[in-house]
Amino acid sequence: MHRDELLFEDLLDEHLASDLVRRRDWLLDQVKALLNTPHIRFIVLEGVAGTGKSTFLASLAREPGINPRYFIRRDSIAPLSSGDGRAFLVRVGHQIAVLRPELMDLDLAVSVTMEVEQADDLIGVEIGRLVVSSFRRTAFEIRQSAAKAGQVIAVRIGELIDDLSRTSLADLTRQALIEPAARLAAADRSASIVLLIDGLDEIGAATGWIGGEDSIVDWLTDCAELPTNLRVVVTTRPLPLKQFYLRQQNRSERISLDGHRRQIEEEIAEYAASVLAQAGITGRPGLAREVARKADNVFLYAALWAKTVPDLLDPLSLPDGLDDLYEYLVGQARRASDRRVPGKRAGDSRWTAYYQPLLATLAIAFTPLPPQSLARYLGFPESSSDLLAAILEDLGPILRVDHDRVRFCHGSLADFLTTAARHEYWSVQPSTNHLQLARNLLGLYGHDWASCEDVYALTYTARHLVTALEADIVEALDPLMGLLGDLPFGRAKAQHAEVGFGSLVTDYIAAWTVAPDMRGELARGLARIVISLEAHDQLGDTLGYRADGKELHEQVLTLLGDEGMLREHAAPDRQQALALVAAHRESARIRRLGGAANLERAGEILRCLVSADVSGDEEPGNLSAIFYDFAYLEFLLGNTEAARSWFHRSIEVDERRGNTKGRYITTSALRRLEYHLGELTPDAYRAFLDEAEAYFSGLGADAQGERWIMTLTFHRLELAIATDDSALADAQLAALEDNAWLRDYSRTDDRTKNDLITIARARTELARRNWTQAIPLFEQRLGEDLDGDPDHREEMARDLYEYARALAGADRPHDAQRVLALASDLPDSTGAWLWKPHIHSLQATLE
Repeated sequence: MHRDELLFEDLLDEHLASDLVRRRDWLLDQVKALLNTPHIRFIVLEGVAGTGKSTFLASLAREPGINPRYFIRRDSIAPLSSGDGRAFLVRVGHQIAVLRPELMDLDLAVSVTMEVEQADDLIGVEIGRLVVSSFRRTAFEIRQSAAKAGQVIAVRIGELIDDLSRTSLADLTRQALIEPAARLAAADRSASIVLLIDGLDEIGAATGWIGGEDSIVDWLTDCAELPTNLRVVVTTRPLPLKQFYLRQQNRSERISLDGHRRQIEEEIAEYAASVLAQAGITGRPGLAREVARKADNVFLYAALWAKTVPDLLDPLSLPDGLDDLYEYLVGQARRASDRRVPGKRAGDSRWTAYYQPLLATLAIAFTPLPPQSLARYLGFPESSSDLLAAILEDLGPILRVDHDRVRFCHGSLADFLTTAARHEYWSVQPSTNHLQLARNLLGLYGHDWASCEDVYALTYTARHLVTALEADIVEALDPLMGLLGDLPFGRAKAQHAEVGFGSLVTDYIAAWTVAPDMRGELARGLARIVISLEAHDQLGDTLGYRADGKELHEQVLTLLGDEGMLREHAAPDRQQALALVAAHRESARIRRLGGAANLERAGEILRCLVSADVSGDEEPGNLSAIFYDFAYLEFLLGNTEAARSWFHRSIEVDERRGNTKGRYITTSALRRLEYHLGELTPDAYRAFLDEAEAYFSGLGADAQGERWIMTLTFHRLELAIATDDSALADAQLAALEDNAWLRDYSRTDDRTKNDLITIARARTELARRNWTQAIPLFEQRLGEDLDGDPDHREEMARDLYEYARALAGADRPHDAQRVLALASDLPDSTGAWLWKPHIHSLQATLE
């Protein structure tokens, strides 16, 4: 990303180039006064759409000083930046590094002097693996002198890794903002950093962010004390930020633009007068003031009115508010269309054939679209190259074309078209138009999805059909089922680098929800794709961890082992191997359900797999994983020597095949077993965990690697509790709260059963010996399991034991004994054997 893009310079120029821009000294003075108020850290500028919030923030970015900035949307239409807290911190950290590089400290400094007479190779510094921060500078000073040498190398690094993708949100805040602010204070006590965030209300709509993820809203809400020379200015439409205002109530101040109507009306009137003066229009007393009154505090109204000059010059005929102005402008485009053809009937036909569908498509499209795509989707005649240009010209006042993408001038136009009273020429019915656009895309690509490179069509065709079905448009069902049953479509989408298997899974989960009567057919469709692509790993790493896809996953796994499905969709020489893969995946799913019966069933499947003839060329590709799962099953059952044996067999297969990732996965489980058996010291165990995490961190975008980083972090948290290392526990909690895998698979939402953050917080409070803080967290995690019949899942005995520890620490021995009794009664076969000695020891202490 080049400098101007990093700093949003083009967007700042766009906002500040308009004649509408006024300095707004009254608002600037108010913001500056708050910036200079000692206890204030957060300033929230609140106003409805079109009130000039983004433009004002752009002007703040150009004020003297250090002003990193983050814009979530462009003109309330096009998504511009992620709403994710990590992406936000990474970008503003890089901005500060560009604006004031001296504020980013040296990450590593090495100085070496070498003088030799002769050497085969002279290497100044050799590092196998170097993890650095992109915010900081790494410096090597190497002086080398050799009379004779084969090759002279100053620095040789085997693997260089940027650590930002693995840094916790708290550490990222420290690196990107707090440390630079501290260095700035040391150099200049009068200087400050003013962080600017525009469009907080757009996070969900613009970026797909959902509750429970670490968004910018979460970062603002949970943000700890900031240095005195660091301030944050946020713009947003009115938004219920109750948690933010509650937690930051003594450090935040809100400015509501609705409470400054007089000043804004004066600014709009001044702008309107300047428009008239530039157009040479005189003799219109009161017009500028009436424009300001009809604008109702909305700058957008004035900007759109200016595009009508010299037409709308009668104060009595001015549209009353933004929606009336939209109606006037669309009507103007309608009249412009009529003038291009003779006769009213021809004008009506032209409008309904081209203009109206284009408006409808832009109103419901999930992203801005290239003009050529619009023409293709709407079936415009290829021979009439001037047609689209004429339509875009006629609709010009209400459109924007940026980066070869067409969008509305403002998001409120789509709201007007889809919610305004029914009008013959421009009212948009979203549900029917979602269906129509999907039909158009199917007509274009349905005959040959295999050669489709249209990212929008691959990504959103199913989503348009699902959205129509959600609005009870039953006609969308057949094309949706046809699409998701179309093997070439599924293969093309899953294999496209910009779309991918995860997006395909999302289609099936969405369809599963809106078409419950078709679930069997949906499962078969997805199973066909998995078999044909041999995408069992991708299925496990995506659908296998989607809380909203459990039933779909179960049915697909059953179908993956179906002989008829395999004969139909797998090559003959691959059918046996794929059957083994499917059986292994099913055993893993059943094991995760917990309970003695499920463990026994999983074991039966695995025993069949390992007793099969899997030698030589017939050896399945997932043999190591089969051995691993057998080992883990034996571990849960308490058969430690059998578990150890299977772990070693799995590692041997990985070593023979050169599968480093598989070897680290299995060795991680083996080392945990050895640690709990007292065969590995805490220091040695932690050293291995650190080594394994470093390996997985270097894999880049790898769902399995990200999951194991999460697992290793939980193991390190387990170690912190056992060794009473609260600092280590704190670091692991911070990493888990910012873990990409947990966030992507909705495991950070404490409102869901699959939440893993609550138990991490409970265990961290246990390590801190904050008993009263730990107790409600354990209770939230355990829920109905405390009523007397706890679930026989993995980790249940541990959760109950640790909850009892917290109760005992809070001087509630009787409650602790009741919980320990529940834990003691759990069958050993669910991994409870590992915790029973601790449970019995605590029971004895409390008696």
